[in-house]
Amino acid sequence: MVSEYTLDHAKQMDENDTLKGFREEFYLKQDSIYMDGNSLGLLSKRAERTLLESLEDWKEHGIDGWTQGNHPWFFMAEKLGAKMSQLVGASAEEVIVTGSTTVNLHQLVATFYKPEGMRTKILADELTFPTDIYALQSQLRTHGYDPKPISSA
Repeated sequence: MVSEYTLDHAKQMDENDTLKGFREEFYLKQDSIYMDGNSLGLLSKRAERTLLESLEDWKEHGIDGWTQGNHPWFFMAEKLGAKMSQLVGASAEEVIVTGSTTVNLHQLVATFYKPEGMRTKILADELTFPTDIYALQSQLRTHGYDPKPISSA
């Protein structure tokens, strides 16, 4: 066993970690490790504050919360898109953040799926989220096709 792979070494690395302060920004049970990053992550204290501010905006402004308040709803897609743009190598005005992956997939397929002749299939694999499969099946049904899976065997 390599001597550096010890509990003491791991604790020292944790102590020297420049990102360790971020742990305090989340609600995390004492002495626990949370490793589910693909679904519902931990609630951050900033997200909680922002959500509470948005609720206050709703309470105070009602429908005018779309354009007034601390975080006007109407502009959120563009504001978040600008923050995400560097991740995808785009300029701020080229990206928006909307809906869930499944809702976005449904909208994209509804817009661009134009079956014609032999080009009627939509391919997905067994790793595709079930809700995404439901969205794809819905689009096939809308166009009069049977969404029954075709076996790869």
